[in-house]
Amino acid sequence: MKVRLVNVKTQRIDGDYVVEVKGYGKKVTEKGAANLANQIEQTINRAVEDL
Repeated sequence: MKVRLVNVKTQRIDGDYVVEVKGYGKKVTEKGAANLANQIEQTINRAVEDL
């Protein structure tokens, strides 16, 4: 899975994430999606702390 996080105010890419999901099945996909969400949340939390 690949996600690009864009700051809509600045029109800048604030994050570029890749999570490799090996295998098939609901649990594997859910784990990959949760990992991506965690990485995005960490980036957003760092940005908020910098304000």
